[in-house]
Amino acid sequence: MVSFLVSSDDAKKISHEFILDNDPEHKHMSPAKLVTQDVGMAYIKMGNYAFQAKTFLEERTPDWDIKKAIIEGSRREDNPQPTNSKASSDEIPNDPFTELNPEDLF
Repeated sequence: MVSFLVSSDDAKKISHEFILDNDPEHKHMSPAKLVTQDVGMAYIKMGNYAFQAKTFLEERTPDWDIKKAIIEGSRREDNPQPTNSKASSDEIPNDPFTELNPEDLF
């Protein structure tokens, strides 16, 4: 398990998964340690113990054209253009489940 900086609610839920290797009493990690990590730091659980590790950013220049294409594509998929269909507001155009009878399925 790997945990980067998390919210306090998440830290309370997962901190019991981590036992610090350098703790002689093998106590569970305090949720505060998961909430106060610096950027790039993570706690890693391997086997029965956990340790802190530093991650590194990949050194490369972003491809802004790919970024723009991804954003435009997601906007098209997430926000389809309205059609001029005269379907009632209760109907879903091209609904593949219109012909299904729930009793036939269950």
